[in-house]
Parts: sequence; C-alpha cells; structure tokens
Amino acid sequence: MAITDHIANYGKNVGAGLLAGAQNQYAIQQNQQQNDRNAFVQDRRFNANQQRNQRQDQMQASAAQRAFGEETRRRLIEAPPEKRKGIFYQRAQEALAYPDIGHPPGYNVDEAWARSESTLPKYVDPVAQEQAQYDRGKTDEEATYQRRKAAEQTTYDRRMAEEEAKFQRRRIQDTAQKKNLTPAQKKVDEVFAKEYVDFVASGGLEDVEKQIKQLKEVEKSLKDTAKAPFYDLSKPNLTGGVMSIAPEWARSRLFPESAAAQNSVEEVVQRNLRLILGAQFTEREGVRLIARAYNVALDEAENAKRVGRLIKQIEGAARAKLKAARYYEKNGTLQGFTGKTEFTEADFLPADEPLDAKEQAELEEREQRSNVGN
Repeated sequence: MAITDHIANYGKNVGAGLLAGAQNQYAIQQNQQQNDRNAFVQDRRFNANQQRNQRQDQMQASAAQRAFGEETRRRLIEAPPEKRKGIFYQRAQEALAYPDIGHPPGYNVDEAWARSESTLPKYVDPVAQEQAQYDRGKTDEEATYQRRKAAEQTTYDRRMAEEEAKFQRRRIQDTAQKKNLTPAQKKVDEVFAKEYVDFVASGGLEDVEKQIKQLKEVEKSLKDTAKAPFYDLSKPNLTGGVMSIAPEWARSRLFPESAAAQNSVEEVVQRNLRLILGAQFTEREGVRLIARAYNVALDEAENAKRVGRLIKQIEGAARAKLKAARYYEKNGTLQGFTGKTEFTEADFLPADEPLDAKEQAELEEREQRSNVGN
C-alpha cells in the first residue's frame, strides 16, 4: 500500500472520529436542554399548585370567618340588649381557637364591639313578635269575615228589595182592582213604588240620616272656625281668603281640612239628594246645588249658614218623603194623599238668592270639568 493511501485512510478516520465526537456533544447538549425544560415546567406546575392551594385555603378561611361572623351577628340580634356584649366577647375568645378565623393584627375587642353595637337593629322580643303575627293573622281573618258578611248582607238586601218590589207591584194591582183607580193614578203608584223600595225597603232613609249627620259635622267645623279669633293659628283654614285663589290640587295638599269639608258636602249632594229627588236628579243639578251650598271663596260664617239651610231642606224633604211612604204602606196607594211626594232642584235652590259672579264662574268651571269627565 502506498504512503498516500495510508495518509488518506488516516484522514478519513480522524474526520469520522471528529464527526462522531461532535454528534455526541450535540446530543448531550440537547439532552441537557430537554432536562432543563422539564425541570422548568415542573417548577411552574409546582408553584401553580402551591398558589392554587393557598387561594383555596384563603377562600376556606374567608368562608369560615364569614360564617363565624354571621353566626355571631345572629346571636347578637336574637339576644336581649343586656346580654349582647357578653356574647360578643365570648365569641371573640372562641375565634382564637380556630386557626382559619383568629383575629387580624392590631385587633381590639373593645373597638370591635363599639362598631358592631352601632349596627345592631332594635331588639324584638320573640314572644311579642309571635303575638304580633298572630294578631295580624287574626285581624286579616276578621277582615275577610267582615267582607264576606258584607257581601252576603248586600246580596240579602238586594233579594229582599226585589221581593219587596214584587210585593208592591202585586199590591198596586190588587188595590187598583179594589178601588177602581184610573190609569194615571196607577202610574203614580207604580212610580212611587220604585221610590219606596229605594227610600225605605233598601235602606235609603238610613243613608239620608247618615249623610245629614255628615253635613252637621261640616257645619260645626265651619262655625267653630268662624268663631275662633284671627290670631288663633290652630284653627284650620276651610274657606275664604287664600282658599278662593288656591287651585284644587294645591288646596288638597296644603289645606286638607278645606278639601275634606268640600268633598263631604259634594258627596251628600250627589248621593243624598238622588234618594229624595229620584232618578231625574241630574249631575248638572248637583253641580248647581253644590255651588249654592258651599263656596270656598266665601268665609266660614257664610258657608256655615248655607250648609245649615241645606240641612233643613234635606230634613224637610226626607220627612215629607217618609210621610208619603207611611201613607202608602197603610193604604197601598197614594190616592187621597195630600202631602208632597216629588221634589225638584228649586226646593233646594232658593230663587231669591241668585248666583253672584264668582259663584256663576265656579258653576261653569264645575260643569266643564263634569262634561270632560263624561
């Protein structure tokens, strides 16, 4: 073999050895880098697990502290005032026995009690609370019973009124056959039979008496206010003065006594007089009568006089109506009765006292509101 061949083989062997050494070194570096990466990942996972465990421990400790605090507050609320401080100090001592609860650094039990005491609600005796609940339940049951009783009574009254109406119609027919009444006389009895049922059999007379009492209370308030000296600040402002210029919405809020008095008069006129005048009593007539019976622009003395006059007129009409009803009960007909049975607006609105300018303006305003409402 030639020297050149030995040299070539030697070079090849040296090159192969260097390449193998380089490859081994590279493999060692790769393995070291992979080991470093694995160690880094394991460290991160370990740290993440530690942090998660710490958060869970903190959440458990917070939940335990919150539950302990809620239980402490519940006991304080349910305890009488003289025992609350002792319970708080006892719970503060018990908190030290639980590692998850304990107390924060710098905790002062006296300062903590002062803060807690100011937030505690007023003590409610459980026995008194239970009694109150029982009383409310009993009151609700009584109210339900009264509503049911009123509904049954209303149904009973309506049926009795229907039976009374049927009886009166039969009575009219029998009386007409016995006394040979003319068609006009029969018609009068038929019309009055309806009024009799409304005024007597259905309790209309009792309603009239109740409304008259309501008017008398308004009259008394007006008279008392009119007699009180001007410097008496305790007397209510009912009519006159600022009442004549104050709108209704302001008067109902700032002067409720004035609005209540007027509402009482209006209620009587619209409800009571319909029982006396009958179905022909219109809303417009009611507006006119209200304007004459109660005018907020006038002083209390004048309105007291007007309300008193209205009371006398209603009482007189009610007595006349009752007299006719008693005659009708006895004879079964109005034939031969000489008293008054029908009343109109003129009986309650004297012709010798016409409306003045202010009253006429108020009347027109009321009529406009009434038309809008309809």
